[in-house]
Amino acid sequence: MGDSTWGKKDCPWWYNERASISQLAGAIWLAGGWAFEEFSETKRSPEEMDFPGRVDLMFWTGREKNGPQFVAEAKSCWLRLRSKYTVETINHSFNCAIRDSQKVKTYKGRYTKLAIVFIAPLIPVKYHAETKQRLDALIGTMKSRPRTYLAWYFRVAEDTPVHNGYFYPGVMLGVQPIGPE
Repeated sequence: MGDSTWGKKDCPWWYNERASISQLAGAIWLAGGWAFEEFSETKRSPEEMDFPGRVDLMFWTGREKNGPQFVAEAKSCWLRLRSKYTVETINHSFNCAIRDSQKVKTYKGRYTKLAIVFIAPLIPVKYHAETKQRLDALIGTMKSRPRTYLAWYFRVAEDTPVHNGYFYPGVMLGVQPIGPE
């Protein structure tokens, strides 16, 4: 995502969930894994009723299929860094991803279910000087979230992408395993 071909006028993280899943799938492939996106599958309701649905991502890591295997539901979250509802916005996105992940069948226990949230922070151009401080606060908030694994890419320089009066300094990936602790 730090690829200079995106330039200042465009970046993958201000698009939708599908674009973010595509970026993640590409990274999995580049790391020697396997990924399968947005496929039809029977899901199960909390009342144990089956229904037709779609799964966002199935993947495994490593070069062999006997490595760790995952099935994931994802959500995108555009987070206003100056909002007083930062934690609520993040929690809502995770709760939606968790709810959807719980509906995915377990594939006889072979796959670990994951809830994935792509967090794309934005800040008004006139508050650009606050970006680093607000991103540090976001990182601190996310690090305190139980059972959540994180990765992020942020740039605070003047070449940060701008759209509709907002800076979009990067993206954070939050991953939470679903199931027993």
